[in-house]
Amino acid sequence: MDFCALQIQEMASFLRNCWPCPLADSIDYVFRWKLGDKLALQLYQAFLREPAERNLYADRYHIFFPWMIEVIDDKKNRGRNEWVAVLVKLIELDLNKLLPNFMRGKLHSEIGNLFNYACKNRNFDVAEKVWDYCKITGLSHRFSVNSLFLFTLYHWMNGRKMKAKTIASVLQSRIRFLRDVSNNKFSEDKVMEEMKEWKNIRDRFLEINRSYKDIMENPQTKERTRKVCNRVLNEFVNDFIDNKNRK
Repeated sequence: MDFCALQIQEMASFLRNCWPCPLADSIDYVFRWKLGDKLALQLYQAFLREPAERNLYADRYHIFFPWMIEVIDDKKNRGRNEWVAVLVKLIELDLNKLLPNFMRGKLHSEIGNLFNYACKNRNFDVAEKVWDYCKITGLSHRFSVNSLFLFTLYHWMNGRKMKAKTIASVLQSRIRFLRDVSNNKFSEDKVMEEMKEWKNIRDRFLEINRSYKDIMENPQTKERTRKVCNRVLNEFVNDFIDNKNRK
């Protein structure tokens, strides 16, 4: 029998006379015994109506898993602050070994989208967290070529050339994989599209480099600064492409 959130809330109000947090403990029980996301979501909706119980959950982050599942599963949320915050929190929980397998699966399904979004929107603090997490979990193959290129460029521009070259090696592996898949004619449309983007990367460099156009186009930017930026960018491109050709 299904209960609505209001019915669950009414039952909880009676139980609270002798049991301080029936909703929080019920959600805990549902997750512990894997009784289903639907029931957990119903309990959570009732839980949201009870501020007294919300103050008692302490560090029991699993109380918020149903809401996190809703945020992740709704594709309309991609790119929203809540979506980013949820995935970053799940990374933190997983690194501290506090994430159950089913939530880890949710995280891994979106990890590539999170990295690509962060790089595209110059949120490199988030991109850094995703990169560090994926070094441990081996999920960097889910990053797009353009995102890896922008992330490499970001570190190179900020003087971290050794780290930039480490990231570039992952990018080169990704490119070689895409090329091999393309040559074997087993590639899907997405792979072909990524390969096409990489083959045109020299021509599209100014477009890819739009992350730094504010510096270059700002009338208050000194000419010397523009020259330095151009020199650093050209140095990066030449070094990266020469290194790729030596592979």
